[in-house]
Amino acid sequence: MSDNKHDWISARAYALWQEDGQAHGKDVQHWQQASREFEQRSRTRASADGADIQLVRPRKRQRSVNADDTKSKMPVAAKNVGKADSAA
Repeated sequence: MSDNKHDWISARAYALWQEDGQAHGKDVQHWQQASREFEQRSRTRASADGADIQLVRPRKRQRSVNADDTKSKMPVAAKNVGKADSAA
């Protein structure tokens, strides 16, 4: 790791630690976040201080719902809505 890269990541990890209320035991998380930001910054035309890079947390993947799954999980009354009207 070049000195410039190491220094930037070190300074950014320290800033993240301060922003996090100087939380104990999160040094690895802060270092990894700073490393990701450095890599993202180096692949883009981000500003030198990285201020324009926002922390993006991955979203939890939602299970896709199959139409057949929703029919089988519907209450019986909901399945029969409209059937009584058409029978009359």
